[in-house]
Amino acid sequence: MWEARSSQMRFGQLASVLRPCPKSQLHEHIARLCVLYEDLRVEMAGITQEEIGPLEAISEDKYRRNYFLRRSVATLREFAETYRLLSKCSDLQLLTKSFNQVAARRWERALSFFLKHESFFKLVRNDIGGHFGLNAAVYSLSTLGPTITGKIEYARYRDKGQGVKLHFASEIAARAHLKHLKGTTEERKLSYLLRRIVVGYRHAIWTADVVVFYYLWPRFGK
Repeated sequence: MWEARSSQMRFGQLASVLRPCPKSQLHEHIARLCVLYEDLRVEMAGITQEEIGPLEAISEDKYRRNYFLRRSVATLREFAETYRLLSKCSDLQLLTKSFNQVAARRWERALSFFLKHESFFKLVRNDIGGHFGLNAAVYSLSTLGPTITGKIEYARYRDKGQGVKLHFASEIAARAHLKHLKGTTEERKLSYLLRRIVVGYRHAIWTADVVVFYYLWPRFGK
């Protein structure tokens, strides 16, 4: 991840900053948004980092990247649900009243995107079962052609006993995303998915930043 040139910190009592809102649940939705934002940040790092030590145990970095990609689809599905619920929140104006024109436009574009694609992310998320469910395994095995090979490794370690590495698991896992995607080839299906994930990342990050800058940052400064 990028190293900050400079930073500022503020501290606040969470019980005051995010006082429960039993009727509108405004702060509950914002709290959920904050957790999902940090989840997505970790998942994006897991996808983009060139190397993450022990996580490169099999298939170079393919399995690790695929794992975090699967998790980010589930996170984007929850982002979509959070924005939809926030858009219906009775206290939404408390959040949006201080937005400038750019922030308001980013907020509306994110709402439009996630309302349009929530069902898509949910469908893909269901295909992979959150992690990797039975339906994902059934579909993946049904798509394996006769030319696809896999590798399994049995390793003995000098000081740490022995164990197996299932290199072929990355090939099975990678196929689980493709079941409901548009495209005549695996490459086109994956491209269709990645385009929507990348746009989802951008909207999630931009609008989470808007919420933090215009709502939480001032409240932490009190």
